[in-house]
Amino acid sequence: MGGLAVHLNHETNIKNLFAIGECASMYHGANRLGGNSLLSAQYSGGVAAKEIAQRDFSPFETPDFSAELSAEQERLERLKSNKKSRFPAGYIRDMLAEIMRDDLGISRNEASLKSGIESIDYYISVANSINYDSSVPMHELYSLCAILQLARATLTCALERRESRGAHFREDYPETNGDFGFASIISYDGGKYRVHLDKECDYES
Repeated sequence: MGGLAVHLNHETNIKNLFAIGECASMYHGANRLGGNSLLSAQYSGGVAAKEIAQRDFSPFETPDFSAELSAEQERLERLKSNKKSRFPAGYIRDMLAEIMRDDLGISRNEASLKSGIESIDYYISVANSINYDSSVPMHELYSLCAILQLARATLTCALERRESRGAHFREDYPETNGDFGFASIISYDGGKYRVHLDKECDYES
């Protein structure tokens, strides 16, 4: 909870990079109540949008994303043409919600986190071959793989953080550990999730 430090206009210390919503540490500090997220997202989004609209970005070249757009369009057409699979998109999204609730609740432990990771890894392995469920909006089908990967990254970071802090309670590590008083940074490359704890301590899975 919380996140990047921002100025009043929600710009970070990196020029032209803005942080809004839950990724920003703002009025409620770095450990706010979850119920404030909608209000903060609406307000910070409006503030950032007004500031961005006034900026002159003319010195910057507009990047060419045509190749990426073409590749993603082909991927979307493949998803739409899938005829048979074991699970529809809606089922996997529902199962993901259960996994995150049961295995990554406010109170969690190593066993539950590993169980959640194992379950999500399975759904990631079949997500590219799911069938299009006409009862589910196309954007939910298209975004399913990315959502699964983000959920997996969240579980991986929680598994590596062996302490309790704020709304993060580890039953097997109930105390706050000073060794973890910094941000966890995770990257995904070549099928590997890599957590860097800012003290030359790396973890791969």
